[in-house]
Amino acid sequence: MYSTLTLWIAASLSLIFGLGAGLYIASKLGNQAKRSKELEDQLAQAEKNLAQYRQQVISHFSKTSDLVNQLTDSYKEVHDHLRVSAVQLCNDEFSRHLLSITPPGSLSRPTQSSTDKPTDPSVSIEPPKDYAPKTDADETGMLNEEYGLEKVNHGESTKQDTLNQRQTTEAEEQNS
Repeated sequence: MYSTLTLWIAASLSLIFGLGAGLYIASKLGNQAKRSKELEDQLAQAEKNLAQYRQQVISHFSKTSDLVNQLTDSYKEVHDHLRVSAVQLCNDEFSRHLLSITPPGSLSRPTQSSTDKPTDPSVSIEPPKDYAPKTDADETGMLNEEYGLEKVNHGESTKQDTLNQRQTTEAEEQNS
């Protein structure tokens, strides 16, 4: 049937082909393992860098907070020094005036020392308003939806309309 030479050649070619295919598959799997290892190393490095960055951010904001607190304390010390010096060096009337113009809501409330006179507890400090208060009860405030808009009255006359008509009439009479 087949000669032995043909069998040996077929077996040799099969062996060579099998070894080639095995080496090719092993090299591809080896490259994937190497690539997988490189990716794992890169991921570990990225996580390490992120942890360092987070630590730097925490450190930065902690130091910033400490510096702002120091600045606030220094401001309080300067303010208190100026207040105490004003009380000690100026006459009573002027020092009371200086204490009365201390801005409301300042960082440091005046503390009483042995040379200070007690402050009046009946004085209330209000925060500034973001609108102008009404001068008349009938006046619309700035926060009213109709503020700055003229009303059109159909056949109705208001005090303001009457006043405007009088002023217009008087102005026309003076011009004539």
